[in-house]
Amino acid sequence: MYINNRLLEIVDFLKENKDTTIRETAEHLNILEQAVRYEINKLDFILELNNMPLLVKNKNGGLGIEDSLDLERLRGILDGMNKDSKEERQSFLKAKLFFEKKINITKLSKSLGVSRTTVKSDILEFAREMEKYDLQLENNQLHGDEGKIRNLIFREFFREISELYYQDFSNDKKIPAENIFFEYLTEADIKAVKKFIREISRDLKNKDNNFYEYFFSYMVISYLRIKQKKTITNVENKKFLQSIEEYKMISKDIGPLEESLGVKYGKNEKMILADYMLGFHSYAYNTLIFDKWLEIELLVKELIKNVSSRTNTDILSDDELLEGLLNHIKPAIYRMKNSIFTEEDIYFDEVKEYKELLEIVGESLKTLAELIGSGFSFFEKALFTLHFLASIERNTKKTVKNILLICSGGYGTSRLVADRMEKEYEVKVIDVISYFELFDTNIENVDIIISTIKTKERDFNGIPVVTVSPFFTMNDQKILSSYNLVKRQVNETEIIEILDIINKNIDNEIKLKNELSKVVFLDKKKNEDRGLQDFITKEEVSILDSVKDWQESIKTAGNLLLKNKKITEKYIDEIIHITETFGAHFVFQNEVAIPHGDASKNVNISSVSILKLRKAVLLKKKKKVSLIFFISAKRKKDHVKSIEDIIKLMKNTEFIEKTNTVKNTEEFLELIKLYLMP
Repeated sequence: MYINNRLLEIVDFLKENKDTTIRETAEHLNILEQAVRYEINKLDFILELNNMPLLVKNKNGGLGIEDSLDLERLRGILDGMNKDSKEERQSFLKAKLFFEKKINITKLSKSLGVSRTTVKSDILEFAREMEKYDLQLENNQLHGDEGKIRNLIFREFFREISELYYQDFSNDKKIPAENIFFEYLTEADIKAVKKFIREISRDLKNKDNNFYEYFFSYMVISYLRIKQKKTITNVENKKFLQSIEEYKMISKDIGPLEESLGVKYGKNEKMILADYMLGFHSYAYNTLIFDKWLEIELLVKELIKNVSSRTNTDILSDDELLEGLLNHIKPAIYRMKNSIFTEEDIYFDEVKEYKELLEIVGESLKTLAELIGSGFSFFEKALFTLHFLASIERNTKKTVKNILLICSGGYGTSRLVADRMEKEYEVKVIDVISYFELFDTNIENVDIIISTIKTKERDFNGIPVVTVSPFFTMNDQKILSSYNLVKRQVNETEIIEILDIINKNIDNEIKLKNELSKVVFLDKKKNEDRGLQDFITKEEVSILDSVKDWQESIKTAGNLLLKNKKITEKYIDEIIHITETFGAHFVFQNEVAIPHGDASKNVNISSVSILKLRKAVLLKKKKKVSLIFFISAKRKKDHVKSIEDIIKLMKNTEFIEKTNTVKNTEEFLELIKLYLMP
């Protein structure tokens, strides 16, 4: 903890003014009341540590000092603590340079309890450090890009600021005594920022666990800098940032915060706040920021394969892991590209015991880092590792439960219940007994006892006893689910897809059976991805000489799915709107485009249509397109394998050339089949 002369100034003031208050002490020292409380916490900690009488305080802000306090001894203790505190002294000095308009070296040296030469030496050392960040310290004032300055402050003081988020003033919960930010923040300031964050975060989905403390920390930094008239002047992607919901929410809700803090957030500041919010959750237009997003999704899947192989654990079919990584990677890349934070050791304690896994994850991330063009920090590697830790735990723990079944009826009834149990849940019925046999049965390996008759026991020797009906009702299933029984994988085929097949073939029984069997067969491949050929049909491929413009090309490709009600018209409109607003980010090499929106209610069935144009069309007057793979996804993970296939095709120049000579859709489909052969 950093010790300065202010502590002794407080002690001297209290010695001279026995019946004083925190407010009077703050006025005497010309500092905030909260800063006095911060120094008092620190002083009490030192007094308690040395078995000395604590300060006298009351609820009304009264403050005093015990007559028995040995001031000379206290001075000696404080002087001794001050000698070995260079790092903390410099941190204190940095805070002054970051958050105060001017500093007086003479006053500062007196406050720090060191010579002017020492202060000047510290400042010079700080100035040299700033050069590494393209910042300059002139006349004891920091100059340079405001965004860089704030990121530097974030790295330097994240821990101290984030601690303030958890301060519960109503319960007088103490913050660690070394928290320097009570120099600059009042209780009201902290409460106002927290209230604002809670209000704007209500509607956010997929918030990162660190959202609150990180966003709070940046809010505090921005407030203290704006207070000094230091504002953001340069913002990238203005058009995009002003169009997103986060910016609109901030603009709508920030008024009361501005009033409470006494500062004004301009347009640029609001956009930067929205920018930071994007760094901690998945956002609506989650495919727009990165023009290589499809490749990123594939590399995430490859990442899972690598970690699975090197850890010798089967996590390939863990949908929760894939979904979690995809939701995590988007804001992670955003953070990296915008240097939102660089705290390196935040999760060190959590992952230090898993050094080998951390190393494996770090190695497996290299390909992804190359594509993004930016390396992953320790912090980001640690977060990825935590995802894999959770997955490994999920997939290595015991999921199959041993069930002991108690039945009153004959064999038929008991077998019915046993079969239903094993069909519906990941369980093994090890035996079927009567209630009276229970007391003589070895239950050492039994996880749950299921009974079709009412019993007095809610548990038997610590094992839960659950009563169900012989008919195994929906209510019974709800009860069983509360005991963490894992449901068996069910047919994943979209019900709407089945209905669509029935609709089309209702009058042709043979065709109906054939079509349904195809779908069921596909769905039996629970852990296998459906590739491009599983999605496309002859009716959803079109070859045209040309189209009027890029809007017509998207409409034409989309209409191939719309006519079969696999998407709604709104989905096509969404893609056109995205393209008009943010450009043709979905155009790749060899004149191939993969237009797609987010998984949404405007998609009925995950599908792919193909449009081949003999004459290329210009998208947004910049990019030529002659082959369009129009993708709609009901769920985000539905097209991972099919996109893999598309990328394989578009990278093959020979395939692209041959698409120019195909005569009809049948030939086109045969060509795809040929070039996707293993």
